Amino acid sequence: MHSPTCCIVVDDDADFLLFARRCLLQMKLEFDVITFSSGRDALEFLNRIRAALIITDLQMPLMAGAQLAAEVRRFDSVVPIIGMSAQFDQEQALAAGADVFIEKQSFVEQLTAALKRTDLRRRMLGASHSSSAETADAEEFDDFSSRVISFGCDYHGICMRPSL
Repeated sequence: MHSPTCCIVVDDDADFLLFARRCLLQMKLEFDVITFSSGRDALEFLNRIRAALIITDLQMPLMAGAQLAAEVRRFDSVVPIIGMSAQFDQEQALAAGADVFIEKQSFVEQLTAALKRTDLRRRMLGASHSSSAETADAEEFDDFSSRVISFGCDYHGICMRPSL
């Protein structure tokens, strides 16, 4: 597969998809943001195109986000997967293959904190990035809070799978 060129957001709530897309575009990650309202549609796309990042709601009809994460892990162990929910068990999300669990109610703050993780950034950007480019990317990510809607980030409540 080619280098990743997009971030995928999967949620059955159309309003949340618009909100998440807007937030990701404001972060200026330099990836296209593609949204899907079902895990099945996202999986079909991911079988053809490599994503830089997958953000998925864990509770959806037909194919839940935990199932999507488990299916993606069968063919891609590198792509960072962020599972989110208002009421889901974070341990189940991490066991299914998500790297990070965030609460939907704190989406911006917790997503920002998750994307500051060096291991996730490195996996999003791909191994082809040079160390000088990686340093520049790290400096750019340090400026997230000012590029996203100003919410004042508190990083409490975020649960992450240990780095690989």
